[in-house]
Amino acid sequence: MLIMFLAWFVAVVIEARKQRSAAEKILGERRGWLVALSCVAGLASLVAAGNLIVTGARGIAISFGIDEFIIGATIVAVGTSVPELATIVIAKLRGHDEVGLGTILGSNIFNGIFIVAIAAIICPITVGWREVATTLTFGLLALLFTYPTRKGFIGRRRGVLLLVLYAVFLGTLLQR
Repeated sequence: MLIMFLAWFVAVVIEARKQRSAAEKILGERRGWLVALSCVAGLASLVAAGNLIVTGARGIAISFGIDEFIIGATIVAVGTSVPELATIVIAKLRGHDEVGLGTILGSNIFNGIFIVAIAAIICPITVGWREVATTLTFGLLALLFTYPTRKGFIGRRRGVLLLVLYAVFLGTLLQR
């Protein structure tokens, strides 16, 4: 998984270098110290929020007797996706659809390959085969539904279809 991540990351860096000159024209100059300070503050906040989310979700799962996988696939997934949703809405309002799509795809690739690999290296992950099969099946369906048409457009109907797919996924998980 780490080799897959590395290959993806190299491809992204190569593409970013190709587009670097265009980005400088759009963004303008930035103060390096302010960017570094913002990154450190953001990372510290992210780590703190992550710890709170995991602790809270685990407490919910234990107190209600709900499987931790279901809590992870629902409450934690929604909670950790809210910043991505905010980024996508702002990007869309500013006319940068590619930023929104890149946020979602990049996050899913990063989480699905890098984070799972690192977590498994630290402590092996034990998940039931049925849960994995269900999640992968719905993930592949979601991937098919988000594949753009030849015009490069993902319309409202597909958005509604994806919401319905997520609702069916949740229903399938809760049914077990």
